[in-house]
Amino acid sequence: MRYVSKSERKTASEMTWTEIVKHVRDATACDDSAARRQIGEAIEDGRLTAQWSDARVNRNLSPLSPIPDVPPRNADYWQECEIDGGDPDRVLEPPPYDAAMVTKRHAKRLDKARRFRKPVFQRNVVLQLWPIATGGKRIGAVSRKRGAKSFQGDRVRDEMRNDLRKCHLTAQQLYDMKEVELEARYGASRDTCRNARNAVLAESGFVDNSAK
Repeated sequence: MRYVSKSERKTASEMTWTEIVKHVRDATACDDSAARRQIGEAIEDGRLTAQWSDARVNRNLSPLSPIPDVPPRNADYWQECEIDGGDPDRVLEPPPYDAAMVTKRHAKRLDKARRFRKPVFQRNVVLQLWPIATGGKRIGAVSRKRGAKSFQGDRVRDEMRNDLRKCHLTAQQLYDMKEVELEARYGASRDTCRNARNAVLAESGFVDNSAK
């Protein structure tokens, strides 16, 4: 048996940005935008951890230790982060400032220090959150006798509920969306999206979540 080095084992235990986006996209039959949204929400909810592959190791455990070198946990960052054109596994660091607290000139100067970095994710956690399908069954998921259409409907309803709960959309905005927009956003057929929307908007928890 060939010896497997520590670095090889570490690499095998992780997923890169392109790998996790593709995995979530394939596992949930959605587009890249929806996959990025799911990844961001999992990170924000504490279900998934992201790390920089080149993170600085902080061995200073005093109260004056510098801020940990970790990627952002807010979902919006992962939904909107800029991808490096030369290496799609790298994303642009978030701004090192609060936009409301600095001038545009100062922000422009600080932005020059931002760089593209490579986030990595624990493969086993990703596979638990988004089980892969094989032979008609989803590995890691509860076995059920159901068709692809039923699974798609459940997924779209869950994503719509998440959008409403996290205020990515109001009920009125969801109601007003054209079917072609629903199809693109949720990666399912128009009939599936329309039926899912009707079901979600009929639920009491979302009836009053209307645009102001």
